[in-house]
Amino acid sequence: MKNLSRVVISLAAIAVVVGPAAAGMTLRITGGPGSGPGRGGEFHIEPLSGWNFTPVRQGLLDDPFRFETFCVERTEYISLGNTYYAELSTGATRGGGPGDFDPLCEQTAYLYSQFINGDLDGYDYTGGTRADSAVALQDVIWYLEGEISKTWSDGDGSLQDTFYQDALAHAEPGNFYKVRVLNLWRHYDGQDFAGYAQDQLVMVPAPGAAVLGALGVAGVIWIRRRLG
Repeated sequence: MKNLSRVVISLAAIAVVVGPAAAGMTLRITGGPGSGPGRGGEFHIEPLSGWNFTPVRQGLLDDPFRFETFCVERTEYISLGNTYYAELSTGATRGGGPGDFDPLCEQTAYLYSQFINGDLDGYDYTGGTRADSAVALQDVIWYLEGEISKTWSDGDGSLQDTFYQDALAHAEPGNFYKVRVLNLWRHYDGQDFAGYAQDQLVMVPAPGAAVLGALGVAGVIWIRRRLG
């Protein structure tokens, strides 16, 4: 019983240490299928430091420490390979300009969650047209977020229309499917972020999984050593 109490206390201590660090999350972005100037995602994000959860990933990447994402805003930019600071939010903190908050759309959250779960109808996950699927999904996300005009017509048989109609039919009002926005910044002075960059989508795990993710391998090893 004493050992169990020590484990509980140890877990709580690690959670306290890891939690506040989320304000200074860092990450690196690389290109994925369909990514390029003016085209958006897929992009791949590698969490670096300050993360108190393990993002849900689609699972087809060879590197298990990266996850797939898409852009939220159309007129914000990133440089592939660079390191950025990130702040987790329910929308783009500068979506309409300095000081303007642009909340995430439920349809966008639905489509991204379907993509991450491998259930997005029409998306080519393993074939030779994955880049086309990525570009089509990015188009729909940008449209739903009010960033571009509609580039397809209802019922035209395009991938864009397939994704769009799916979102209209199945996205639930007020349900954000554990999807959040990573607001990216180039600088962080310990209190404030500066030099905003392209915001990206991320899916957070269920609460129980988030706690386990926050502990990490290092925490488990530390506990084992303490109990040994």
